[in-house]
Amino acid sequence: MLVKKKILIFTATYNEKDNIEHLIRSINENNLEVDIFIIDDQSPDHTYVKIKDLQKEYSNIFLKIRNSKSGLDTAHKEAYEFALSNNYDYLITMDADLQD
Repeated sequence: MLVKKKILIFTATYNEKDNIEHLIRSINENNLEVDIFIIDDQSPDHTYVKIKDLQKEYSNIFLKIRNSKSGLDTAHKEAYEFALSNNYDYLITMDADLQD
């Protein structure tokens, strides 16, 4: 019997309003059965507002808005903890700007 694996894609955002919609749509248009976890550090460009709008369209988006710019390293740690506590089998991290 084939067991379906739970996959979480994570990205941290800070001033990614112009990029985040493309990233989310690209993931979801590939019909992948994954969840997307985004941590935003109170982006001055209000990236989190764009993400909240996309949550109305896609049920697989989880958003955490932190109170201040706390850094990428702590965002990765929080994503790892989120993945563990929600029983994901795989955690994939991506940059929101889709660059290397």
